Amino acid sequence: LRRLAGQAGLDDAEAGAVLAGDEYAEQVRADRRRAAEHGVTGVPSLVIDGRPPVSGVQPVADLRRLLGAPTG
Repeated sequence: LRRLAGQAGLDDAEAGAVLAGDEYAEQVRADRRRAAEHGVTGVPSLVIDGRPPVSGVQPVADLRRLLGAPTG
């Protein structure tokens, strides 16, 4: 992950420190709790306007429909 972070333009030492530490642990736990509250059981998942989650792997037309965007 550290190598990929560097390839993505992130500072290598900072990425290593984040990976080795627990600076973001509470944020991750909060994200997991929020996902569970919405019924998310896998990734990728989308929760739109508080509706039940749907798989994020959808044809573009279906995603547009879910988002209320024009399909044309």
